[in-house]
Amino acid sequence: MGQSNLDLPEWFQETLAALPAGETISTPEGEIRSRDGEAVTHHGHHRVYWLRTLSGRCAPVPDAATCVHASTGVEGFASGFRTGVLYWNQPGKLKNPGTLRISEKAAVFEECSAEEEYPVPDSPHLLRQLYHSPKFRSLVADINFAHVAYGNLLNNFVHDEHYLGGADAMIDAGDLIAKTRNVGENPRAWEYGNFESSFKATSAERAALEEEFLTLIRELGWRPVDHRDVERIRADIAAFEDARVGASSSA
Repeated sequence: MGQSNLDLPEWFQETLAALPAGETISTPEGEIRSRDGEAVTHHGHHRVYWLRTLSGRCAPVPDAATCVHASTGVEGFASGFRTGVLYWNQPGKLKNPGTLRISEKAAVFEECSAEEEYPVPDSPHLLRQLYHSPKFRSLVADINFAHVAYGNLLNNFVHDEHYLGGADAMIDAGDLIAKTRNVGENPRAWEYGNFESSFKATSAERAALEEEFLTLIRELGWRPVDHRDVERIRADIAAFEDARVGASSSA
């Protein structure tokens, strides 16, 4: 999660990124109007609201949309909570993420199943590995373990020194917990802390549950990020910047 799930033409992405605030242009994918703090594309009577970067540029990442649900034909609203992954807005219901198809006439939301969202990984992917772990499914059925797992998933983990894992956003952690528990919980309720009153573990019990979670993580080939990883990442960034500057100088 955490990135656009739209298959947008490259020229459309470039146009969106270059559009100054206050301007309007027409495209085959719909009219783009850029206002303060947002960019909106018009697709018939539907609207797609796009993220803006800190520099003020529009990004080809949807933040929200008025659209029609492909399966039910119901007109509604999908929101991305600034993660780039859209969820159908259905208060109190377990929501799956989906993709958005846009044209000049409409914006159509196509919901994904949990299996489509969490396919069996062919390379290290922490959230997908947990989703397919029978041990995690058994443990997370306990609400106290679910609380501990949710909190820990907001941290970063590393696999074989190359793969970083963890939830990109609170909605990702809440989504995984809700989908694996499969008791009809709304993923947003985890982010909003709606289940905090259900946590009954003592400090000692919390520590034991956290160690149980970390043991499972290690069994899957992961470990928490430590200072060695921070130093290595900084070195990688420095090497990348040196290479980029060198390439620019020789151009």
